[in-house]
Amino acid sequence: MGENTREVAVGAGGVLFLRSGSNRVADQLAGSYPLPDDFGAQWAALFEGRAEVAQRMGARYLHFIAPAKECVLETLLPPDMPVVEDRPVQAVLAAAGGRVDALYPLEAFRALGEVSFGRHDSHWRAEGAILAYRSILEALGIDPLDDDRIDLVAGAMNDLGAKLGAPAPIEPHYAVPASPHHVVVSDNRVKPLGNLIVTEVGDPSLPTAVIFRDSFLTTSHRLLAQHFRRLVFAWQPNLDFDIIERERPDFIITEQAERFLVAVPDDANGKTNAEYVAEKLRKAA
Repeated sequence: MGENTREVAVGAGGVLFLRSGSNRVADQLAGSYPLPDDFGAQWAALFEGRAEVAQRMGARYLHFIAPAKECVLETLLPPDMPVVEDRPVQAVLAAAGGRVDALYPLEAFRALGEVSFGRHDSHWRAEGAILAYRSILEALGIDPLDDDRIDLVAGAMNDLGAKLGAPAPIEPHYAVPASPHHVVVSDNRVKPLGNLIVTEVGDPSLPTAVIFRDSFLTTSHRLLAQHFRRLVFAWQPNLDFDIIERERPDFIITEQAERFLVAVPDDANGKTNAEYVAEKLRKAA
């Protein structure tokens, strides 16, 4: 394996961590990332707007923050990557307080330990995907599947290792229901931003949901699909009001990786799913 680089750090036991990249992870961890003075106010305004949308729809809103690998496995970080308490995520959680339900299950992931994330990957393994799935459902008051009803699927996980020329470890990559009840109504197969999957379950007693997410919920979506008679699963940071108005869901869920929180989503002016897709098609032409 290669040595530490500006972008990737080699931690204890050869576990790899994201050091920099466009989100300047090490600076976020150290509390030195230059946030704007109104960062907390921006998030507070965003959450107030989302709360109003949910209230108007008669829906419940939940914001889920995917804990960073570097915070979960802090004890394995190299000495030059300190982690402080006063990180951007704390400002976001403070902004959510009293406005919306926000979930940041850092301690649960720490308790799960090293199996929560791929050794050479910035994303969680199947075990982490299951923990995220269960955390979301329990926050919504929905009973998740038991362990014996979930299968783990192995695969290569190496988004960080590839940057160092390291081989890809084969690990439990994602989790699926052992006996799935959902059907995929549509999948536009656009990746990453703009991906839109719609699933349904033939049980009218189940609720409906719209989830706006990033790559971290990709490996949990089949599990989540079991619990909603209709689930719209959109890969984008901002709300798409067209989707929400059309679906009028029981639950509106947003998921964002901790390292992405420094960029406050723009619900008012952000692209719709259709606009993300059109942009991808233009670039591919």
